[in-house]
Amino acid sequence: MRKYIFTAVLLMLVFLSACTPPSSEGEEIKQIIEKELGINPYIPDDDLIGAVIMNYYHALDNNSDAGKGDPFQVEIEYKASTEEKLDEKMKEVWDDRDPLREVVYGDLYMDPNVCKVTIFKDGVPEIMAAELIELEGHEVQYQYIERDSEAVIMAIDFEEYGYMIEYYLEEGRTEEDAQVFAEDIIRNID
Repeated sequence: MRKYIFTAVLLMLVFLSACTPPSSEGEEIKQIIEKELGINPYIPDDDLIGAVIMNYYHALDNNSDAGKGDPFQVEIEYKASTEEKLDEKMKEVWDDRDPLREVVYGDLYMDPNVCKVTIFKDGVPEIMAAELIELEGHEVQYQYIERDSEAVIMAIDFEEYGYMIEYYLEEGRTEEDAQVFAEDIIRNID
């Protein structure tokens, strides 16, 4: 009898752990990415995440448009605030402008990005004119840009996927902050 009770309790624990919701926003997003892209990336979730946007290849069927193909990358927009959502009309314009993109988590906001992380399924492209630096023992493509605003662009490749980080240097954020953000990703993957 004890054997049956122990087995029943063990099965209930296994069932409950399988049904337990993700413990954080990053874990929930990670599950979506794993399902869509088949990769298991680290998602920093210490800042406000606005939208997670999946990008798809264009599908062709006998040389004609067949809509969305397979997903190949995901963008995670970190926001300074999530106070002003896009209204429904603007969302329709966004959807119509690029039907190969889909918000799979969160919402679209008017508020500016603090950072945008793009995770590529098969590695990141080369950043033109970037220098190579080392962070946490990992080679990183690094570029500081200054146009309308200042930003740091970093590309980091791992075995099955890569990260492109656009870190905007506004409201007191610095190049060092951008590097700390990248180092957190590297530490949690390696």
